[in-house]
Amino acid sequence: MAIVFKELKLRGAVRTLRTEFAEWDIAKEQWQSPRRSSMAQLRPDGRVEEQEDHNPNGSISRSRHSYDEAGGHLLESTFQLDAGPISKSVYRYDDLGRIARHIRVDGEGIEAVNTAEKLASDSCAQPARFSP
Repeated sequence: MAIVFKELKLRGAVRTLRTEFAEWDIAKEQWQSPRRSSMAQLRPDGRVEEQEDHNPNGSISRSRHSYDEAGGHLLESTFQLDAGPISKSVYRYDDLGRIARHIRVDGEGIEAVNTAEKLASDSCAQPARFSP
């Protein structure tokens, strides 16, 4: 889902957000059946904890996210399509809260590690380098 929940300023009592995508039938003057739907479970701070998407082709994707309680950084995300294997992404941060390492583990357990370069001493950002 491309919605950024933080921008919607959803907080507090909002725990579940359901979204449906449907087309308006002009001739019949009614909504057609939803083509796609999403259900997101939110944390009290508005971040997505779990999400389930029902796609037009009949597939269902599920994702779960865990966060660092102190800084709210995303620590891990898991993804599954239908009953297929579960893949995950693990994030590590430097002392300034920037992503320093991104570890992807596919459904077969194969890891790929991405590392970002440190900021240069003159505070100019350097391009990120990624390694398989």
